[in-house]
Amino acid sequence: MIVFWIVIGFVFFISFLIFIICLSYVEIEVKKFKFNSNYEKDKRVEDYLIYMRFKFLNKITWMKLEYKKTKKHKIFNHKMINKVIDFKDVLRIRYLKYLNPKVDKIDLNVKLDSFDTVTTSLEVGIVSIILSIILANRIDNYNSKNYNYSITPIYGEQPQILITLNCIFNVKLVHIINIVYMLLKKRSGKYDERTSDRRTYACRNE
Repeated sequence: MIVFWIVIGFVFFISFLIFIICLSYVEIEVKKFKFNSNYEKDKRVEDYLIYMRFKFLNKITWMKLEYKKTKKHKIFNHKMINKVIDFKDVLRIRYLKYLNPKVDKIDLNVKLDSFDTVTTSLEVGIVSIILSIILANRIDNYNSKNYNYSITPIYGEQPQILITLNCIFNVKLVHIINIVYMLLKKRSGKYDERTSDRRTYACRNE
């Protein structure tokens, strides 16, 4: 009888855990991110903060993590983690499309300079168009107070890029799990990208 109730309790716990995961989101907030291409390579990115909040129904926070720049780099460069997942693959478009992130807030300022005024103006126009297209597909509830960005030319004496960013975006937890699953399968040599789009996931809801 005791074994029966242990099994029932275990099944209930697993079911509850799956229920929470399927309806949870990961809210990621980036604060005080600054990039300056004029500095040395290891100093181009200044200190910044990343908050990760796990939210049930994107409302109730049940876990919160905080990373500083130095700690984040230590985590993503850890040898044991890199043996399991190659994080360079995470940044590839074919994997990012499965995340389907939504932007809740963004404050972005980009300043560009190239070798000449014509090239700089062209780059500013192209970046502005690309950013507008991306945000148009990543925003569900638009509020002008939450979305501010500017792409401006500098017209200096050397090529440079200056970026300041504060933003909040969210991703469904099951989408992240799918990405991890695909990366693990890729590492084991069993993942076939040609069939990935036809694969169905029980908790996925586009």
